[in-house]
Amino acid sequence: MLSEKSEKFLKKFRIEMMARGKDDEYRDDLEEELRDHLMLAEQNGEDLESVTGGSVKNYLKTLSIELPETNHLRRKILLIFIFLMGMFTIPSLIRGDFDYTVSMLIYYISLILFGPFLFYLVVKFIFIRFTDLETEKISKMGVVLCGVYGVIYMALLVGGLYLADRYQIYEFMTLSSKSNMIAGLSLLGIFVFGTVMTGRWFYTFLIIALSLPELSAKIFVGGNPTDENYIIVSAIALFVVSAVVMTVLFFYSKKEVDD
Repeated sequence: MLSEKSEKFLKKFRIEMMARGKDDEYRDDLEEELRDHLMLAEQNGEDLESVTGGSVKNYLKTLSIELPETNHLRRKILLIFIFLMGMFTIPSLIRGDFDYTVSMLIYYISLILFGPFLFYLVVKFIFIRFTDLETEKISKMGVVLCGVYGVIYMALLVGGLYLADRYQIYEFMTLSSKSNMIAGLSLLGIFVFGTVMTGRWFYTFLIIALSLPELSAKIFVGGNPTDENYIIVSAIALFVVSAVVMTVLFFYSKKEVDD
């Protein structure tokens, strides 16, 4: 049997590997190999530091084998941000008031370059610091922090979009409402095709649901997005879509709990 200190190190090692998105099979093999080394060291009267250096991160740096990544954590986060861009862009394109300005370009470039990286760092921090060593599940505090961070991050995304729209540096292109709508529908088609082909049905449902309020207003009212009838139809459709989305999320979460 290993000492409590060594067992704790092994669990931290496993959580770190999970956070880095390493392959389960190779991760298990490496954990067993490390366990054998630690048992041999303790039998010989050596301590944990003599084998690992005392730090999970430092020990990982000494490994010569790069474990395969199969859950693609970074790729998943990048896909989420691509979806967020579509979520913010497609409805305004369909509505016909998307702004082709330098400030909007800076906003989207910043979102692509820094968004996924910063999101990954925070998620990884929460995952490592607030994962229970016994169950390998995120603690309640970790879940709360994830929720708080999600709200703050969405506020920053929406706030950045507002500032980019409010303080337009230079408009380098202007398209008609019809051209914007065609671009929005084309982009919507690309997103739907991409999510269907990758089997991400929830994203397919969500991107269509988010576009429905503007599509409904365009179909039943048309014309200027500032028109009172357009706003009313769009608001009603948004309320219905929100109710449907919340219902789907509720039954999905209930199913997950029951399973």
